[in-house]
This record gives sequence, structure tokens and C-alpha cells, in this order.
Amino acid sequence: MTVEHSALAGLDEVAWDSLEHAYGPATDVPELLRALVSGDEEQAAEAVYELYGTIWHQGSVYPATIPAVPFLVRIAVSGAAGAQTPELLGLLADIASSSDPRGVEDRDAVRSAVGAHTETIAGLLEHPDAPTRAAALFVLVHASSPSRIRPLILQRWDAETEALPRAEVLRAMMRVDSETAAVLAGGVLSAGASGDLPGDAVLRLSAALAWIRAGRAMDERVRDAALNGEGELFDQFITALAEHQGTHSAIELLAEALDRSHEAPIEVAEQYVSTARFLIVNYRSAPALLAEPLARLLDRPDLARRVIAVLELIGPDAVGPATRDRVAALAAGADGDADDGVDDEALACLTRWNDPIVPSLLARALGDHPQIFNGVTEATPLPFDADLLTAIRHRLAEICDAAHEPSPDAGNLFAAVQNRNEPIHLAKILTSWGSSANPAEPELTRLLAVRPAVAAKALAAIGARSLEAMAMLRRVAATADDGDAIRARLAAAQAIRVLTQDTDPLVAAVHFGLTAESKNPDDRAAAAEAATELPEHTDLLAPLLLQVLDGIPVPTPSLPAHQARMKLGHALWLLTGRPESLIDVLRGTLDLAGEMFTAWTVVTAADLAAELGPAARELAPALEAALAEPVSCAAAAQALLAVDPEGPWASGARREELADRLLGTFEATNSPVPRSRAVDVLQILAGHGPLPATVAAKLRTYAEQDERFPIGVQDLEHLRADEELRSRIRALLSINPS
Repeated sequence: MTVEHSALAGLDEVAWDSLEHAYGPATDVPELLRALVSGDEEQAAEAVYELYGTIWHQGSVYPATIPAVPFLVRIAVSGAAGAQTPELLGLLADIASSSDPRGVEDRDAVRSAVGAHTETIAGLLEHPDAPTRAAALFVLVHASSPSRIRPLILQRWDAETEALPRAEVLRAMMRVDSETAAVLAGGVLSAGASGDLPGDAVLRLSAALAWIRAGRAMDERVRDAALNGEGELFDQFITALAEHQGTHSAIELLAEALDRSHEAPIEVAEQYVSTARFLIVNYRSAPALLAEPLARLLDRPDLARRVIAVLELIGPDAVGPATRDRVAALAAGADGDADDGVDDEALACLTRWNDPIVPSLLARALGDHPQIFNGVTEATPLPFDADLLTAIRHRLAEICDAAHEPSPDAGNLFAAVQNRNEPIHLAKILTSWGSSANPAEPELTRLLAVRPAVAAKALAAIGARSLEAMAMLRRVAATADDGDAIRARLAAAQAIRVLTQDTDPLVAAVHFGLTAESKNPDDRAAAAEAATELPEHTDLLAPLLLQVLDGIPVPTPSLPAHQARMKLGHALWLLTGRPESLIDVLRGTLDLAGEMFTAWTVVTAADLAAELGPAARELAPALEAALAEPVSCAAAAQALLAVDPEGPWASGARREELADRLLGTFEATNSPVPRSRAVDVLQILAGHGPLPATVAAKLRTYAEQDERFPIGVQDLEHLRADEELRSRIRALLSINPS
């Protein structure tokens, strides 16, 4: 019989199957705890990894977390987890610091569960292993009161003699008492550097960070410590400097660090470039001030690719002609010493800058670098170029020739996605060129057999007229039968309608899309959308649309099903003029407001309600509920004003409430779309009279502050959206001076 480790006493007395963690019943927790004490290093490491994804998950804790804590503490204190003990203590610290309890009524219960063991954990502060001592200290920081932990931190400061452990102690004090941390930091900074001691640079940078976080002024000691530090701590220092002493102080120091990067180890230089990216993404003044220091690093071959990716965010106007020319030279492969991929990175950068040289460069690079098109068609449409047209035709011919041959990339998921997407990107470029791309008709006709939907759209855009193209389109519209048959038939039939005004194939394709067996709601949505192009066939299509709508069960957790129902209801309204079905659909979708991952679906429902106007007045209560979600707030507000234009939200106290809610979306979401829409609605409200003074004052702060709004996707498009939003806010204020 196997004897259970003493740290696991009582493990089987816990009803784990009745407790939840991030992925459901916590039935796996006992085995994970046993793996921690197994004596097998690999098993223990895997167990810590799994516990980090279950009882603590992305900052959240769960009912199963609380009973797991005593076992984790006993395992850590006993040393049974071996080398994983510091990681286990780190998990306990994260559990204690969580502010997101899921399914736990008492928000402090989890922290209290760890706090109940602080005396036991404090015993590890004398452990011979420095990482274990440091990890135990941070558990106490998060689970104890400042008055309890502060003396212990000071004791450790006096007891630790090596630089790295002292740095950990100093960082612990930063969390508890910033003023005391600054006093300790001052001693470190005044002592001067001891470059021959391991970890001295880390200790001094930690001291510089503590000094700045306490609001102390920058001096030469702090500057020297910062410029001789590196890694994540340097990032934290720059962030603290920007917050406490202004963006320009942080940018000035980083510019100096970038100038030192020419001879620095690559990992240090990469860190500085990464920090530059952080400042550019978060502060509006950073791009112009960091453009030159970054551009000077283009001459370092092993760093050029990372530098280009950051310069791209700055944009062509701020980087200047000389830097643009250097990037163009790298895109053309002029630097033979550059790392692999630099030419692709440079070409992608120029594409997003909408540089006129891009088409000619692409024409030369197309065969060797087809992956470059992953980003091309997301940017501004490329200007027509005859050489690029020739290159695309040649590449499409190669793709069609190889379509039915065994792929050397079989089993390679990345390659499979790339191979699927490349012809789609190429066809989209041809589509954007319209009739200028007509010479590519033969290749697009062949592409119908490979990517029928995108090829059909391109053929319609270029004005294809050949007998072969029309015959192939009719064949696809009538007989496509693979997994994308519905979309293929619809696209081909729509192309025929555009090219010949013949609607019969589209009627048949819509009928097929509404009646063919399919478990994919997106197929029904596509057919419904196509049906709106056929108002003359309402008598035939309306009953089918209603039948399909009634066949999608509700309520349903499937967001694609909700999207399909909205498309079907919308089509019925457009074809018949009767809104009842659509209103019923929207009511069900709006009820999703506040549920996880539903916000954008609710936005679609709100937009359709706004399109219905006063006919959808009965949806007002559901729209009001959607105001509470930052992503859907502006769409719901716009819909409320549309369905009840003379209602309470357009005037009086509720108008002020609505304006305040709209302001809340600016900082509560990392997408520019809800913020832009909030400005739209504020403009509507401004049409009913001056905006409330508090709202105008907050908008003025937003327009003048250097800090950007939160950005989820760090690319040039989103940074431009931030600048555009700033301009729109200023324009709104100019007509609402109050």
C-alpha cells in the first residue's frame, strides 16, 4: 500500500468533484497535488503548470482554489516539491493577489485562505535557497498587512548580503511602503556601482525604480543605474518615469539608451527597441521623438528587422525621407548582411505606409516571398501596376497548376493556411483594380476551381466577358458541392448577376443555400444576405427565409446562430417591409447583453434596431440594458435615440446620464470602434444642446493628454485611429465650447 505524503493529509476528504476551477469540476486537483510530491522533477513542473491554468487562470481564482491552498502551503514548506518550491510559492502569491474571484461569494476568502498560513510561510524566509526566500517574501507581501510584513522585509534587507536577493527584498518593499523603499534605494545608489559583483546592475536598477516610484527627482545616480540596467526591469523603470516625471523624461532617457545600442549585446538592444515600441503605442509624443534614434539602428544588421517593425508604427511622415529610403533599400535586398526576413519586414512596412514603390517591389518579390501578402490586402489598396499584374497572373497560374498535385507541405498546418490564403490575397488585389485587371481573366477563371468564392468576386469586378469565364461561373453556381458549396454557388451566381443581369442562377443559389443540408449557420446567413438582392422574388424567398429562421432553435448559446437569425430577419424585413420577425430576433439577441463574448453580436443587434427606427421602440428596455457593456454602449445609445428620437434619452437628466455612460467607454475598452461611435452619439446629443460641463471637461482632457487610449492591436492602423479620434474630439469641442 502506498503511503500518502504527510503534506497531503486529508486530501481525499475534500469533495473535489463538487468544486469548480477554470475548466469545470476540480476532479484533477488531487492528482496534480500528488504529482508535486512525487519526487519526479518533470511531473512536479507539469503539475505547477496545470495548477496555473486551473485553480488560478489568467488572474482569476475559483471555489476549488480555497481548499487547495493548505495543501500547497504544506508542500512548499516541507520542500516536497523540490526545485519547484519557488514556483509553487509564486502560485500562492498570485492566488493571494487575485482580484477576480469567480464563483466565490466572499471576495476576500481566497486571500484570507493564504493569509491563514503566513506564520508558517514566514519560516521560509530563513531558507538556504535565495529564490525560495524571495518567493516566500512575496507571498507574505500579498497575504499579510503592510504593518505585519514591513518589519520582516527590513529584517531580510539587513540579512541579505548578495545583490540579487537584496533586489528582490527592495522590490517587495516597493509594494508595501514606497517611502521606505526610496530610503533603502538611496543607500544603494549612493554606494556606487560594483560592476564585478553578480547582480549589482539589477540591484541598482531596482533602486532607481524604487526612487522614481516614490516620486523622487531623477539625478545622475538614477540615470547611470538605469542606463546600465536591462531586461523587464528597464521596461518598468521607463514606465514609472513616464508616469511620475512625464513622457519626455522617459523618451529622453530611452533615446540615449538606443544610441548606446549600436555596440550593445543583441538581447540588450532588442530590449531597448521593445521599450521604444511600448512608448510609441502608449504616448502620442513618442513617435516623433524616437524616430531618429530608431532609424540610426537600421545599420545594425541583426537588429534591423525589429527596428523596422517599430518604425512602421511611427509612419512615413514622422520618420522622414531618409529613413523611408533606407527601408526601401532593405526591402529591395540592398543589405546582404541583414538577417533573413528583413526584406519581407521592410516590404510589409512600406505597404502599410502606402508607399508608391510597393507595387514594383512586390512584382519582383512575388515568386520568392508570397507570404508578404498576408498583410498587403489589409492595408490601403495597392495602386495598379502592370508589372505586378503580370507577376500575379504568373503566380496564380502556378497555384492552379499545383492545386491537384501532392503538397510537399502535407501535415504542416502553417503552410496549409499560407497556401490557402495566398490566392485569396492575390484575387483581392485584382478585385481592387477593377477593369484594369481584366487581362487576368484566364487565371481567375482557372482559380474558380481552387478558390471559387474569391475568384468569382474578382471576375465580376474586372468585368469578365469571355465564354469560358461565363461557362465556368454557371457551372460553379449550379454544381459546386464541396464543403464551401453554398458560398461558392452564391458568389458565382452573384457574379453572373453583375455581369449579365441574369438573376435566375442567384435565385437557384439562394434556394440551395436555404434548403441544402448544413450545420453551419454562416451558410444560412450568406444565403439570407444574397436574398436581399432579389426583391422581385419575394413571394418565393420570404416563406423559405421564415422557415429557416423558425428552424434555428432559440434560446441558443451559439453566436453564429444569432448572427444567422439576424441576417434572416433583416432579409425578411427588407423584402416584405414587415419588421415583426426581425424585432423578435433582435429581442432575443439583445438579451445576451453582459454575457461573455457577446458584446459585438449585441452591437449588430443594436445597429439593426437603429435601422428599424421607431418601429423598434419596444426594444428600448433591452437596448438600455446593453448600455452597461462598454463595447455595445455606443451602439445601444445610438439605437435608443433612433427608436425613440423624442424620448427621455434625448433630453434632461437621462441625456446627461447617457453622455456619462458614453465617456466610460473611452477607457473601458481597447478597441477604437466603440470610442469612435461614442463620439458619433455625443455629436447627436450636442445637436440637442450643449454637452454637460463635466463631459466637455473630460473630453478636453482626452484631447490634450499625451497618453493614448488603450489599444488592443498594436499596429499603424490603430495608432492612426487614436489620432483621428483625438481630432474628432477636438472638432466636437469646437462646436460645443461649454
